[in-house]
Amino acid sequence: MDKQWVVFSHEEGLIGIFDNYDEALKEYKDSKDAYENYVYENGEHDPNEDIILAAINKRFYSYDTKNPTEDSATTTYWDFKEDCFSLNPIPLPTIKPGDKVYSVGWYCSICNVNVSPQHVTYQEEHDVRAGGCGGHVEWMEVSHD
Repeated sequence: MDKQWVVFSHEEGLIGIFDNYDEALKEYKDSKDAYENYVYENGEHDPNEDIILAAINKRFYSYDTKNPTEDSATTTYWDFKEDCFSLNPIPLPTIKPGDKVYSVGWYCSICNVNVSPQHVTYQEEHDVRAGGCGGHVEWMEVSHD
């Protein structure tokens, strides 16, 4: 898991935690559209309403270890876990391999970001030691169309 995204609403609270940016963006847009439709149809508006799509940098939670306790075959142990994610910028959905771009450099389609040459390994991967995802990067060149 390279990155997680959260969608939150003042009215609904936590809407969801997503491993995929496109799924989180869809949920954000759906929530925003639903709220706008509600306001237009009912004429009610809450000035405190916020709908937020944000990258998660750290997440602390409990989880079921699936290890049964000694005294019961149906009861399992739980533990805490903390996930720490890369601090890469939010993906730019308009840039994709094959698109016409106006820069030269490395591009990671998993993170959807341009990657500094210092963060590319000899295997042409987004260097995890520099906060990258470890995925393949592609060389993008200038287009003058």
